[in-house]
Amino acid sequence: PASNMAPIMKTLLCLTGAAQAAAWGVGRPATLPSSRASVRTISMASTKPFKLGIVGGGTVGGGIVDILSSQAAQLDALGLDLQISKICVRDKSKKRDFDLPNGCQVVDSVESVLADSEIDIVVEVMGGVTLAKDVVVRAIESGKHVVTANKALIAQDLPEIQ
Repeated sequence: PASNMAPIMKTLLCLTGAAQAAAWGVGRPATLPSSRASVRTISMASTKPFKLGIVGGGTVGGGIVDILSSQAAQLDALGLDLQISKICVRDKSKKRDFDLPNGCQVVDSVESVLADSEIDIVVEVMGGVTLAKDVVVRAIESGKHVVTANKALIAQDLPEIQ
């Protein structure tokens, strides 16, 4: 249910912002909320794994992978099972500077992420506006939740993608 997604989406937004800050060399490493209220709210959010498809495997996408991996125990303690199912990149042959999670596929087709009925949440961190907008709109239209760190897209097209 959509009401159960709010805490998960807040966590992902926190992680996306932290990954972007880390890419720019500012801020502190991200940590998840640890107050009792946060734990109680988030632990009720998920009873099944939520599968993520990340569109963009550069610095920010890699930062999200690293943060989710480093915070796995805390996420588990909060009752969150976030699994990165696919990462869409421009060039699959390019060496990445992050470790792929177990079971994660690297793909070079956005369609592979958008058409995958197992993916619950699309995390758009590819940059630019035109293709990013298409990814966000199509993900929403297909019933997926979307997290983006794309400020240019939000500034330019928020009314249209809401």
